Amino acid sequence: MIATAKISNDATNEDYPWFNGRVPVGYWDNPQNRLTYLRWLGNRCGFAKPTDWYQIRQKHFKQNYGGGLLANFYGFSLQSAVTELMPEYPWKPWLFGAVPQRFWQNPANRRAYMDWLGQRLGFTDPADWYGLTKRCFYKHRGAGLLANYYGDSPQHAIQEYQPAENRLPWLFRSVPQGYWKLRENRMRYLAWLAEQLDLIDRGGWITVRASDFHNHGGGGLLVYHYKGSIQAAVRDYLRDYEWGHKTNSETAEVTARS
Repeated sequence: MIATAKISNDATNEDYPWFNGRVPVGYWDNPQNRLTYLRWLGNRCGFAKPTDWYQIRQKHFKQNYGGGLLANFYGFSLQSAVTELMPEYPWKPWLFGAVPQRFWQNPANRRAYMDWLGQRLGFTDPADWYGLTKRCFYKHRGAGLLANYYGDSPQHAIQEYQPAENRLPWLFRSVPQGYWKLRENRMRYLAWLAEQLDLIDRGGWITVRASDFHNHGGGGLLVYHYKGSIQAAVRDYLRDYEWGHKTNSETAEVTARS
């Protein structure tokens, strides 16, 4: 944990060599010198508890004589510096200004973030993940992960995180871009909708209303792909059905409900 002893801001150049603008050769090679500087920096920035260090930025080092230390010893990694100061604290790298390079390429790091995100959002049941949105990532420091690794799709993130769960894309706030363009996706949804509405035969579709689509995650499909026409949806789903054999009253009823 961070040292609690106060360090005076009125220290002299002799007390703290970095005041000179350049420390002696090899000065930062000594771990005690680095820790002394970090404790001094934390005191100067008003960091009283470990979580305060998530506010640290490169400018704090540059404006307080530590730019060379950060660049040459820590490779500009704020997390590396803070981890040396408090190695036992369970740091969350995404809570710093930026994660280290290639951090998200490690599956363990992506899983650690998703574990933490689920806890932050209060998700206790697998179904809770249907409430995951882009805003959840943006609000909780995961925008870079979502945009650069998952193509800005919360569903892709969940597919990796919980591959065993048979997720239904239409139960999320939105489906992936272009999802409804694939007929197999539309057929999967319509077959599922028929099951939810207990449509045991083709004739049952004449009872379907627009609200059934909207109440079962298919509002976007109906409005944008089928232009609001239930008849178009049914004809797409039952493409092989011989519509010419239907009675005029049946056809009219489906059309009237579209």
